Amino acid sequence: MSNPISGLSFVFQEARHINESLSQLRPYVSEIIIVDQQSPDGTGEMAKKYADKVFTMPRLICGDGYREFLVRQASQPWLLWFYPDERFPVKTLEAFEKLTAPEQDRWDVVAFMRHEFMDEVELPFERFYPNYQTRLIRNLKEIIYPDLVHFELWGHDPAKVCQLPAEYQMEHHKTSIEQELDNWRLYVDYKNLIVKYGNTDVQPFKIYIDSYKKIVHDSEEKNLTGERLILMAEEIFWDWRNYENEARMTLEEVEKRVGVPYKAWVEQRRKLEGRE
Repeated sequence: MSNPISGLSFVFQEARHINESLSQLRPYVSEIIIVDQQSPDGTGEMAKKYADKVFTMPRLICGDGYREFLVRQASQPWLLWFYPDERFPVKTLEAFEKLTAPEQDRWDVVAFMRHEFMDEVELPFERFYPNYQTRLIRNLKEIIYPDLVHFELWGHDPAKVCQLPAEYQMEHHKTSIEQELDNWRLYVDYKNLIVKYGNTDVQPFKIYIDSYKKIVHDSEEKNLTGERLILMAEEIFWDWRNYENEARMTLEEVEKRVGVPYKAWVEQRRKLEGRE
């Protein structure tokens, strides 16, 4: 029972999960499109068994930088964002047909209650729930995906967001070993950024996503004062280490590339974020 949905995901070293994830989704979506971030464990090749398109792209600290790219590849009126270590129970998968029916015009964004499992043991409800994850989204050009991780949408009408009843859930399965490896990888990556770009007044115990956002925001301020000139690929893809040996673009070159002065570009983004 294929539905008018493009299943989209960016992956890195997910050989343990990718077959189960894609085989489960395949009957319920019209297409699956994957960005494999140069996984050394064969994830990309394994994904080709089920996916319609698999793109090999450079690994990013945070793969959310590929969301806009994935949207441009999608052909269906609905988008389903998923990670290989997530599962949708059959009852939830069967609900996709009604949620994406042509006559359904009440919702453009659908959020699922996500249950967290560590080593196949569900984590305490009172600590982690309600944990709604925005996953099924109408493919509208005014919706964009700006956040670095666990994205927040811009350009959509809050009144058209549906938080499904709890019985239409999804599950997130990790092992304690995988979680520890992720924590250390992020710690090392973010520490490298802090060393490279200097003191950003990051709170000492917020060494993961919040610290990374702080580095990005502070670097924008430094761009405006001329303390650090911007390389556009850094802002687009976020993996600054790939470009550390390249010359910085001047602000004049940025203006030519984006069509507006850099300061105006930053102000536009801040308004969208609600920071002004």
